[in-house]
Parts: sequence; C-alpha cells; structure tokens
Amino acid sequence: MDIADWRKRIDELDLEIVALINARALAAQEIGKLKRSTSLPVYEPNRERVIVGEDWLKHYGRDRKVIMIVAMLETAREEDIQGVIERLVQVGFNVHRTTGTVQTVLAGVGTPTHFDHKDFELLPGVAEVIRISSPYKLAGRGFRPEGTIVRFANGVAVGGDEIVVMAGPCSVESREQIFTVAQQVKAAGASFLRGGAFKPRSSPYSFQGMGLEGLKLLKEVRDRTDRVEIASCVHAVRRRDRLGRHVERSSR
Repeated sequence: MDIADWRKRIDELDLEIVALINARALAAQEIGKLKRSTSLPVYEPNRERVIVGEDWLKHYGRDRKVIMIVAMLETAREEDIQGVIERLVQVGFNVHRTTGTVQTVLAGVGTPTHFDHKDFELLPGVAEVIRISSPYKLAGRGFRPEGTIVRFANGVAVGGDEIVVMAGPCSVESREQIFTVAQQVKAAGASFLRGGAFKPRSSPYSFQGMGLEGLKLLKEVRDRTDRVEIASCVHAVRRRDRLGRHVERSSR
C-alpha cells in the first residue's frame, strides 16, 4: 500500500469512529432518559472511571509503560551520557535528560523490549539505575526526591512551603485591560499576574491573542509593578528567538 492507500484507510477508520461515537451518544441518551424517570443520578463518575480504566487495560495492558531512571556519575563524560541514551533508545525508550550543576539524570519512558536494568549499571559513567513502577514518574519523589522549587526574579519561590497565588485574564486583550487587572491583582496580594499572549484556537476566525504585542505589554506591566511577576501562557515555540527579548527564565 502506498501513502494514498493508507490515507484512504484512515478516512474509512475516521468514519467508523464517528459512527461509533454517535451510537454511543444515542445509547447514553436513552440511559439518561431511563435514569431521570427513576430519579437515579444521570452521571456516575465512579462507573465511568472503572469503564475507562478497564478499556485502557484491554487495549494497552497493565504494565505497558516502563519507566527507568539512570543517574550518571558526576565525572561522567558527554560520550558516556550519549552512550547510555543510545542504549535506552535502542531497547525502546524515549529519553528525558535532566542536567544539573553536578550530575545528569536520564529518564527512560516507553514500551521497551525485554531487558535487564542491571545491564545499564555496567555502562561507563553510570552511578545508579532505578526501575520505577509508581505513578507520576517524572514529577514524583522517585525521580526528584528533594522536590522542585522554581524561583523567580521577584524573589517568589513556587513549590516551597508557602502558597503562591497567580491571577489574571485568560488573554491579554488591550493595554487598559492588563494594566487595570495588574493593579487589582497586586492590591489583592497575589504574587503573579498571568495572561496569555498567544492563544491558538480551533477556529481561525476566533481571537488568537495579541502575540508579541501582548508579550510586550506583559513585560511593561512587570517592569512598572514593583513586586508582581508576569507568568505568560505562551504556545509559540517557533517564535522562541523573538520571545527571548521579552521574557525571563526562572531558575530551579
């Protein structure tokens, strides 16, 4: 089969998916009618959770995802790190690299072929290998036992013992709007003003945000407001070279 054949097959599958979704919706509507007539709750979150979980297990298996953490020695060379990454990819992992001030940690996530994690302990530059089965691997204590604290230029730390409040509009729409909201956020005691500069929408006719102009307004508000930091929701990786002139990086 060539590309055109596979695209035709995808179109056929899409129609089947839509038909199944419609059939399910009709069945759910009928159940809803029967429940309303008998005073039963229409929505049962616990049942939905069980159904979704069982369907997932049927299709993907209980232990499909495998997570493995490889902590490199402080003296590991770049070629040692690349060698471990290549080996992880070879057995079927996607690799997330975290490089700290003294150590590099590699997180392998994926559905690898059969392997023994102890084999990785023999690779040059490896300090420790941990296979993780707990949820929330990359955000969990197993991957970062000391916790993650993000520090900003205004001295506020997110992730520590203090509660940090962020407030603001979904999107920056005008100069008057963002400056008015900034003063209200500051007066209320919040540490951050949030506001979206780039707002991708499904419809090309909907408001897409002010873009770089909105980002410039956010920077101006930050500079003029002595303690309110700006947290801009930016979805524009392709514009990162232009964004660098208007945004600041936080530190961990």
